[in-house]
Amino acid sequence: TNGADWSYQDTGLGENFCGVACGNGKFVVVAAGGFAATSPDGAAWTEVDTGISGDFSKVRFLNNQFVAVGSSGLIATSPDGNTWTERVTGSSGTLEDVTYGNGLYVAAGWPNSTILVSEDAISWTNTPTGTSAYLSGATFGNGKFAVCGTGGTVLTSTNGTDWSSMVTGVSYTFSCITYADNVFVAAGSSGKTLYSPDGVSWTLLSTGMGTW
Repeated sequence: TNGADWSYQDTGLGENFCGVACGNGKFVVVAAGGFAATSPDGAAWTEVDTGISGDFSKVRFLNNQFVAVGSSGLIATSPDGNTWTERVTGSSGTLEDVTYGNGLYVAAGWPNSTILVSEDAISWTNTPTGTSAYLSGATFGNGKFAVCGTGGTVLTSTNGTDWSSMVTGVSYTFSCITYADNVFVAAGSSGKTLYSPDGVSWTLLSTGMGTW
């Protein structure tokens, strides 16, 4: 309840979870092999049959639905965490994260800074970025999308189509990014974080901790 004191919960499922999200009164976790499970309280978990064989890498609750992404351009959506629909993306890239803002869904991954954009999470368009970085984190805030990845890469866009590479001045890999309290924060290798109030000017901080 406070982010400091944690209790171990044995789900009994035996999977290596790679993503968790919460929405519509339940938690959802995903894993490789199209695995998903739901819980009303984070303690008792029930595996669901997604009918999907691809490997999930992340799940988010976006615009009142769960959206999961993964290998070989995998994107699947669910209104409740129980019934899943795999979407045709036309991409063979590995998608690592997905976000929503300005009426658009944006999924990010690799190779070659893979970006997929959709207005409804059903039909997706591959958008060139002009960079070759592996992207692994995506967020939306302050009117813009921001994605991060290898080599200190941070890309931003206001419309999901036109992307600009930000000068971070570092070469660390950043694996995740979020926007909260009017600040973008990316975290990654060697315990390093980047923060920016506007998505343009970025400052490197060392947490003194290990890789995120």
